[in-house]
Parts: sequence; structure tokens; C-alpha cells
Amino acid sequence: TIKGIDETPLKGPLDRLNWKEYLKSLWIDPKTYPDFAWVWITRALVMLGFYSVLPFINYYLIDVIGITDPDTKAPILMGVILLASSISGVYGGYVSDRIGRKKVVYLANGIIAVMVLGFIFCRKFEEVLLVGTLFGIGFGAYTSVDWALGTDVLPTKTNAAKEMAIWHVAMTLPQSIAAPIATIIIESFGKTASKVEAEEIVHYTTAGYGAVFLLAAACFALGAVLLKNVRGVK
Repeated sequence: TIKGIDETPLKGPLDRLNWKEYLKSLWIDPKTYPDFAWVWITRALVMLGFYSVLPFINYYLIDVIGITDPDTKAPILMGVILLASSISGVYGGYVSDRIGRKKVVYLANGIIAVMVLGFIFCRKFEEVLLVGTLFGIGFGAYTSVDWALGTDVLPTKTNAAKEMAIWHVAMTLPQSIAAPIATIIIESFGKTASKVEAEEIVHYTTAGYGAVFLLAAACFALGAVLLKNVRGVK
């Protein structure tokens, strides 16, 4: 990045930073820029769904699939999802340039919403890998096109870096609240405890994980449905 991007150096002394004005500038009025607001909301919903599931993959593999070595199997699953996401991310971008961003997001969100429900019915690790592959295909396409969609709806071009940072909060903020919400849901369906070498091991119910997968599917689907409110992008 340092080598490949030319920058225009600032000349002369820099103005002293006015923190009040700076903080005020971070607010982007959703009434003035509704497309930006809706893309922010839909991204936040998808990230809320994704990070409701991600922190519990190890525990899901243990409690539902019966895996005894999650530290080995979980990286394999995540690697499969990442590989599928990388491939679909490239082609999803090309397709969105031809048919429009929103159509790709509708399809991608539909895939990940259905596939996250598919995890509920898996009982073998091979089944989890298959569902994970299809999930990755949808998620990769969504991610690449969503970045493009985000740049398409920026309020201005002169403050693009700041606006992209504000838009990116829609990814980071859900990460901090998704896991606590999912934890409450999983625990509400009950748990059992067993001792292994004097250490207490807690296991959660399949229904608890299923409820979290339902929450994620709802977030993914809602992220697609609300995207119809974006008017300025095809």
C-alpha cells in the first residue's frame, strides 16, 4: 500500500484539531443519506448473525456433532469456509458488475440463511463440511459485493476514508454484542455438566444451538429484505 498508492503531502502547518467539530463530523444523517444508512443496517444485521455463530463452532462440534478433537476439526471447517468464500468472493464481484449489487446480495444472503439452518440437521462432520462449503460460497459473494455496495453509497468522495470507517463500524460493533446475546440464548435451553479428570465440562443442548442458528438465519434474511430500501444502487 505504501509503495503503490500516491499521496498528496500536506503543505504548511496543520490546523489544531477541534475535537468537538471532529466528533460532530462522524455523524452521517440517515435522513440525508438514506442509502448509506440502509447499507450500514443490513451489514450490521449480517455481521450480527455471523458472529452469533462463529464463537461457538468448537462447542457446537463437541455437543452436537460429537467431535472429540475440536481443536483439529474446527480449523478444517473454517479453512473450508474460507476457501469457498475466497473463490466466490472473486466471482461474486465480477457478477455484481454485470447484473447489479443487490441481486447478488439477495442470492448470497438467501444461501447463507438456508445453510446456517442446515447446521441444525448435521450429525456427522462430513455433513458439516458440506454445509460449510455452501455457506462459504454465499458468504464470500456477500462480503465482496457488500464492500462494493458500501463504496457506492458513500455520502461524499472527499471524506471517503472517514465514511468508510463509519460504515465499517457496522462490522465491528455487532462482534461485541453477538456473542453475549448468543450465550444467553444457548444457556436458556439448559445444560449438563460432567467431570473429566476432576475438571467440570459443560455441555449445551442441540436446541440451544438451533435457536442461535435460527437467529443467525433471521439476521441474514432481514439483511437481504431491508436492502430493497436502497434506491440509488442497482
